[in-house]
Amino acid sequence: MVIVEKFGLWGLFGITIFLDILTQPISPLYFVFGYTFSESPFFTTAMIGGIASVLAGFIDYGLGALLFKKARIHWYSKRNKQTKAYRLFKKYGFWGVFIGINLGFPFAVLCWSAGIFRMPFAYFSASIILARIPRFILIGYLGTLVV
Repeated sequence: MVIVEKFGLWGLFGITIFLDILTQPISPLYFVFGYTFSESPFFTTAMIGGIASVLAGFIDYGLGALLFKKARIHWYSKRNKQTKAYRLFKKYGFWGVFIGINLGFPFAVLCWSAGIFRMPFAYFSASIILARIPRFILIGYLGTLVV
């Protein structure tokens, strides 16, 4: 909370990107929830956190795609399983990412996997925007109810 208190909404933006790019045990949602206790309007706070989270998801997607392309990372030893995972992301990627985010799976891991298995970027973008921003708005609103 020190970063958010010292740097305000820019601190929230930075800590959200940092925590969402890396898989951390602390969710940036806690910072949005805590920051709405202060005088900051919840919608502005939630939107800044949500936009930062979506940007972090785009970075994670790019990292996953880059790792697959450059380092030739193979998650399974059998080619058959790779093909199945690739087909699953192609067919159910939008709902898989959308539901995974809302069920609390690690956000960075979902984004990396979407990049690694080359989920279409348009579907990926839509799924994280429709899942992440409303979630941040809800958490920000719940923070105002506690005060």
